[in-house]
Amino acid sequence: MVGPKVMANTSPPSSILCAHCGVAVSRADVPCPECEDQPLLEERYHLEVVIGQGASGITYRAWDAQTGETVCIKEMSWRTMLQAGGQKPWDLFQREARVLQQLDHPGIPRYLDHFSAGRGKSLSMYLVQEFIDGRNLEQVRAEERWEEE
Repeated sequence: MVGPKVMANTSPPSSILCAHCGVAVSRADVPCPECEDQPLLEERYHLEVVIGQGASGITYRAWDAQTGETVCIKEMSWRTMLQAGGQKPWDLFQREARVLQQLDHPGIPRYLDHFSAGRGKSLSMYLVQEFIDGRNLEQVRAEERWEEE
């Protein structure tokens, strides 16, 4: 993303997505009316909105209840990874998390956490990074004129 960094947002979002079934819910402190699970991811992340989706996963803007920060969460499901090539995508995802954990550069969103959640067919891997508000590359390309020099 191109734009200013977004750090603290001390109040929780007014509505969130259930981390288990994706249904919009109004409260994080009661079970989801659709699936009856607790709607928070890892008992701390409020999923606010999907900000990107591709062949390998979904990216969310979320709010971390422990730190009060707006964060970016990348989700990759085990089912998607199996379809994409078995164990290798899972290993690459874990490698990405380890590499990001070691990086400290103003042009790269800061690594915050990674974990797996779910069981069986619903097992997913998550990567949590600092959220940077702005336009994505597709938006920049659509809005700006590019000329060869």
